[in-house]
Amino acid sequence: MTQQNPPQASPAFSLPPAPRRRWLTFVLMVVVFVSGLAVGSGLTFMYIDYRRQQYVAHPEDAPKRFAERLRKTLRLTDEQTRQVQAIIASHWPAFQETRRKTYPLFKEQLDALQAEIGAVLHGDQAQRWNDYVERIRGLWNPPPATAPATGQADAAAAPHG
Repeated sequence: MTQQNPPQASPAFSLPPAPRRRWLTFVLMVVVFVSGLAVGSGLTFMYIDYRRQQYVAHPEDAPKRFAERLRKTLRLTDEQTRQVQAIIASHWPAFQETRRKTYPLFKEQLDALQAEIGAVLHGDQAQRWNDYVERIRGLWNPPPATAPATGQADAAAAPHG
């Protein structure tokens, strides 16, 4: 009897390695990073706007919020926090009154700046400039309350945009 040897595979034949797509990995990493950055930034701005609206709507809480921030920053005791809050509260009406008195002067200067720069710009530039100034005006400088310096604000007068 003759014995047959099993067929042997051809010597060392293999497929070339699949091309590595490092560029695809890099692009996907960049997309994920940029997406996370965009979402994180958007949520941060939403939170900042929410907090700003709370400050404008409830100025009577400002001394308490300020004292709480100082408690965390300076590691104040409960007694120190109460004392600091009382000190801030005693000065708060004067701060509000000063702001009410100086805001018209500030607004006048900002309006002049807006008009002078706007005069240099053309068409769409001027519109974008005006939109920019109004957004900054609303975020950084909501008009002060028109009520007496009791800490109560006219929330309806404040911009919400």
